[in-house]
Amino acid sequence: MKKMKQSCRAILICAALSVLSSASSADKESIATPSSKAQGVVVGEPAPQPLGLGPTGEALTVSQYRGKVLVVSFWASWCAPCLKELPVLDAIQRKVGSERLAVVMLNIEDRDVYRNIRRRLGDAVSLTLAHDRSGSVFPLWGKGGIPYMVILDPQGRVHAKYRGYGDAMLDGILEDLNELLVAQAGSAQAAASR
Repeated sequence: MKKMKQSCRAILICAALSVLSSASSADKESIATPSSKAQGVVVGEPAPQPLGLGPTGEALTVSQYRGKVLVVSFWASWCAPCLKELPVLDAIQRKVGSERLAVVMLNIEDRDVYRNIRRRLGDAVSLTLAHDRSGSVFPLWGKGGIPYMVILDPQGRVHAKYRGYGDAMLDGILEDLNELLVAQAGSAQAAASR
C-alpha cells in the first residue's frame, strides 16, 4: 500500500512538473488558495449532478463518472490562469489514466466560442471539454471568479475546491488528488481480495 501511495504521488508530481517546467516566473501572476467559503458546493457534500453538455451535445452528469476521481473546472478562453491550468490537468489525467481520473473542463462562454475552442484543441487534449450553454450549471457549483476547480471523490462528494490558479497551489491540488487516488486504489484492492 505504501509503494502504491508513493507511486501515485510520483506520477502526479512528474505530470505536473513536466508541464510547469516550461513556465517562467513571470507566469506566476495568480496566487490562489483552496476555497472553503465560495458559494455553491460544500466540501463533504454531494456535488450537483449537471456538468453541462459534452463535445457531441450530450448531457453530462457527475453520476456518469462514479467510481473515478473527478475534477471539474469552470473556465474561459480569455482567462490566462485558466489556460495555464488546462495543460496541467490534461497531463495529470494522461499520467494517472482516464479509468481512475476524469477531468471535465466546463467552458462558460457562448456556444460559438466554445465550438471554435473545441475544434482548435481537437484530440490534442485527453480531458473532456464541456459547455454550460444555458449558463445554468455554473451557479449550481459556485458562480464567481474563474478558474474554479472542484475535486470530487469517486462517490461524487466534494473533496476540495479552488478558485483561481497559480503555480503556488499545485502542491495542494496534487495532495488532494493523491489522497483520493490512494484511497481509491485501497478500496479496489480490498474489493478484489474479497
